Amino acid sequence: TTGKLQKDSAAAKRQLKNAQDLTVVGAESLYFAILELEQTKATLQRNLDAVNRSMEEMELRYRLGQISALTLEQVKNGRAALRSSLSTLEMNLRRCTLQMQSMVGASLNGSLVLGPLPELSQGLIDTMDYEQDLAEARDHSYDLFAARKKLDEASDTFDDANEASARNTYNYRTAR
Repeated sequence: TTGKLQKDSAAAKRQLKNAQDLTVVGAESLYFAILELEQTKATLQRNLDAVNRSMEEMELRYRLGQISALTLEQVKNGRAALRSSLSTLEMNLRRCTLQMQSMVGASLNGSLVLGPLPELSQGLIDTMDYEQDLAEARDHSYDLFAARKKLDEASDTFDDANEASARNTYNYRTAR
């Protein structure tokens, strides 16, 4: 029937729109992950710089007999661990950057530079209405739409099975 085709077409459009929205949400999440990785990288680099500076002092103190070989080795191991963590983080940052470039259709060269997060004004915060925003989110939720569609289809199947045969048949029990 024409009504069912129109409903199916509208559902397919909504499903495609949901896929598009999920792609945007994925890109936003990736954006935040990249910013966090960049901040962590800066922190690790500062820590490594500090360890490198203290390493010279520790080697001098070892030569003067003020610290043991074990203490010096522990500092060296800490520096190696920091270098390893920084290397792993840089690899993950590059992977995320390439993934973001792919999502936005840019060339995959790893040179993407993100801008800062926009400031959230107090005026915007004051205009937020939790109840209204929640109602709007429910209206636009594809998951709720899909669940309702599935429930309606199951109800139709149940009604068809109920009309088509007696209540003791396998089709009726399956539909129920």
